[in-house]
Amino acid sequence: VTRQGVRQGDNLSPLLFILLLDRIMKKVKARTRNLVVGNYRLRPVRICRLAFADDIVVLGKNEECLQHNMNIWAEELAKKGMKINANKTQTMIISGNKR
Repeated sequence: VTRQGVRQGDNLSPLLFILLLDRIMKKVKARTRNLVVGNYRLRPVRICRLAFADDIVVLGKNEECLQHNMNIWAEELAKKGMKINANKTQTMIISGNKR
């Protein structure tokens, strides 16, 4: 039984989670390899993740880059006592090769 934090269902839970996740995302952003997804005003648009509430999409230009970014997420989450739920994690590879 955990004796720290707020109880599950407490009104503060969602706010505290989002504040914590925002800090984690800033640390992850500084360490991950970005994916160029297009251009805006002649500058490349780079992203490494997309997030909504507790759903996060981690991106990489290839499997090595994706694994690198996932490892960083795992490290930063572990620092806050959190972990990636492997049962809820999926991988999708999209090839840009035309056949």
